[in-house]
Amino acid sequence: MGHVILPANHKERRTLRILAPFYARRLHREPEIALEEKPEVLEHVDAIDQKVWKQYETFLKATAAWERAEFYARQMEERGVKTAASLAKVVGDPDHMISRYLRLMELPTPILDHLKAHRTPENLKYFSHRMLEELVRLGNPKAAWRRFQEMLGEAKREAGVWAKCE
Repeated sequence: MGHVILPANHKERRTLRILAPFYARRLHREPEIALEEKPEVLEHVDAIDQKVWKQYETFLKATAAWERAEFYARQMEERGVKTAASLAKVVGDPDHMISRYLRLMELPTPILDHLKAHRTPENLKYFSHRMLEELVRLGNPKAAWRRFQEMLGEAKREAGVWAKCE
């Protein structure tokens, strides 16, 4: 919760407790007070300017590669379709793209579980289809997990604005 300081022309200077959650952000060069909880992924960011807010909105709209793979797998199962080419006719996406995403379903379960549990901006940005495909190509679940751990470190180093200041 925040506090409000009364102007100096008051007889005594007091701080009043504000019961509604809020945070400040700067959009279009104008300061703005948002009367809501600060988004959890932005807790570590002191100043929320337009660039940070735009990245946050992009994060909310983003679909992760593993989510898209699950979508295609679910569509195949629900519609009783056996091939990517058949699903392509139904969904309207190119069949080569569908089959590339479906290959991501071969990722070891611990990796998929970790990505689902830690759907953070840095993971969404770093773990593109290409990066996850690299893990599938390793073939060995233990080798894929070791490489995944290395990739998590790289994702944190490349996090940029989303990196937590410690």
